[in-house]
Amino acid sequence: MSTPGRWTRTRPRPCAVRARQAQRRKEKTALLVAYGDNKNLELASRNMQGVKLSASNVLQPYDVLRHDRVVVSKDAAAPF
Repeated sequence: MSTPGRWTRTRPRPCAVRARQAQRRKEKTALLVAYGDNKNLELASRNMQGVKLSASNVLQPYDVLRHDRVVVSKDAAAPF
């Protein structure tokens, strides 16, 4: 007979394992906010999966909430 305080589970629960696996598979997304026309940044951001480039004057709240990370340039943050 074992006591409840001494009982340990040797294997992780299946639901916890599935949750961790789903978390690892989830792709991280980033929103780049730039000011003006930057052709090199536009071309570079198109090559990366999960990255969206937006101008500061057309920035939507939905875009900010939808992405995991938001990167704002100094020039784009200056008017605010």
